[in-house]
Amino acid sequence: MALPATPRNCARSSPPNHDATRPRIRLVVGPTRAADDLHCRSAGLTSEDMNAYNGQALVTVDDMEVPVNANLSSYRDGLRPEWGGMLTPTPDGLPQLLNLTKGRLRLADGTEADFLRSDTSDWVSTQRLTIIGQGEAPF
Repeated sequence: MALPATPRNCARSSPPNHDATRPRIRLVVGPTRAADDLHCRSAGLTSEDMNAYNGQALVTVDDMEVPVNANLSSYRDGLRPEWGGMLTPTPDGLPQLLNLTKGRLRLADGTEADFLRSDTSDWVSTQRLTIIGQGEAPF
């Protein structure tokens, strides 16, 4: 489980033999991202360390916006950064996203990115949508 970015976690998350001037942590960024980013930048972390987002977002399809809870992560696939994850729409928003194969995601801080959804039957057992990000991660 990822640790939220807090002063306490940034200060004590380094492995025992790791250079203490650059702590290694997995950040979970969400609606309080700005304050956490400021703290962790002062601890020597860069945006490369920020590899997860768990929080509210909007899926934009045509002229419609559907609120979702996003559970996203980024990772390296060789030299290319990749991102993706799960979207949990509100119960009344699920029917609007059932056959969605591509869309645009806007996070709580306003950043946006496009995504693909290759399996439109993924929601049947979980009520969640699996997405694959296109381009740079929005977090």
